[in-house]
Amino acid sequence: MDGSLLLINGISVVGWIQILNESSFCKSLYGEVPVSESFFIDFLMPESNFELSDAYGINKVTINEARIEVMNGTQGTNYSQQFTFTDQSQNSSFQLFPSIGSGAPINFNLYLENQQIEKGTAYTWSGLQPDVLNTRNIRIGDISETEVMNKVSGTYTATITVTITNPD
Repeated sequence: MDGSLLLINGISVVGWIQILNESSFCKSLYGEVPVSESFFIDFLMPESNFELSDAYGINKVTINEARIEVMNGTQGTNYSQQFTFTDQSQNSSFQLFPSIGSGAPINFNLYLENQQIEKGTAYTWSGLQPDVLNTRNIRIGDISETEVMNKVSGTYTATITVTITNPD
């Protein structure tokens, strides 16, 4: 019946219905279907180790790199994404916890490049360009040497959770 005319059985029809084969369908009467932009977001390392002393006072240590690629974006258009950083503590600041035992945590500040990140507050990364790898370093700093000296020695860890949302 491909490409032929078909009379609908049992129904009084004023005309015929054309049955088309697959190759007869057009893609769109108004051009190609638009493809919306999407974002490929990645972090360079799943985990990072560093010496606490490298982040004492005003010193900062890079612990990771956030990467965003805008796919199917329009050249000349800036895009943005929102990042919210949290950790497992109930404290308002970020904290490192002893890997073994239950000692007191060590407070630290988190930075995206040189901008301090408030825990739980959305940070908008704007100016994202399509077809390039947009990168920002994630850094830790402002660890108190005095606070560290008063803690139990050992390995301290933190798990940073990053929630990424579209600001639109």
